[in-house]
Amino acid sequence: MTDRPSVNGLLYVAGSGDASYKTRVEDLEGTALTIAAPIGAGDVEPPEEGAELQVFWTNTTRNRSILPVRLVGITKESPKRWQLEIVGDVVRNTRRRFVRGAHGTPIRLAAAGSSRSLEIEVVDLSEGGVRCHDPERMFRIGDLVAVSLPLGADRCDQIGVVHATRDTDDGLAEIVLTYEPEERVAQLIRQLVYSWEIEQRRRERDLAGR
Repeated sequence: MTDRPSVNGLLYVAGSGDASYKTRVEDLEGTALTIAAPIGAGDVEPPEEGAELQVFWTNTTRNRSILPVRLVGITKESPKRWQLEIVGDVVRNTRRRFVRGAHGTPIRLAAAGSSRSLEIEVVDLSEGGVRCHDPERMFRIGDLVAVSLPLGADRCDQIGVVHATRDTDDGLAEIVLTYEPEERVAQLIRQLVYSWEIEQRRRERDLAGR
């Protein structure tokens, strides 16, 4: 990996919940990454050893880098440190290429200004848009669409535009919506996708162990 966090560099760590926490790199050697106990997580029960997490930071090209890790241990001395093991490659998240996932998440779509709505599941989701089925073929390219998506205790309510439509190999109609959420909502969407990825890896590991 050429894109790695730097010692004393700012990081954010995210688990399977709805929040991410600020921290910094204390040490990095091979796949062993040590970070300061995350800021703001003092009143949150720390994850168990073996928990799969993600850390992310802004790289030298001003894009976001995301790294999957596993919690190996938490030191007892003060200040506490989290000992992590890097378990995958860095994913770079640019303005044009967002991390996508969250298949199966429920979503409600409605033609902007209309009371007619469609409640379906996400095919894939990112902070910049969503792909989903359109079983009633309600929407055309250029249509404005009200998007409502559950984000933990919050909801994402955005006005998006239909960027593309297509038929799948199974004959299902799909649409791609794009939108530009504010940073607070974008972070919640990222966290939803990260949590989904962690859960998918856990399921794949459980299946492989059977």
